[in-house]
Amino acid sequence: TNTDWVKETAGTGFKMLHTIGISNKTEKNGLYVGLTYDRNGSYLLGNSYTRQSVRVNWDHEFSKKLKLVTGVNYTRGINKRVSAAWNGGFGEAMS
Repeated sequence: TNTDWVKETAGTGFKMLHTIGISNKTEKNGLYVGLTYDRNGSYLLGNSYTRQSVRVNWDHEFSKKLKLVTGVNYTRGINKRVSAAWNGGFGEAMS
């Protein structure tokens, strides 16, 4: 009785994204390093997604006919979600 369910379950969502990249190029070598932090807050209270990633690219020119290009990328994502309708959670309460 007298519970404002919209206020209890929903709010203002947000998105925050930070990215930085550094590169250096010489006559025979190239290097790029990039970092990203991404955070998303849902308008549904209790839902959020966070991602961090690192990327490294490196290339080396051995001769005009031979060039080595390498790249490595690592990403980690964390998805926090409230229970959905099919397992008796928040979604069921909303419906």
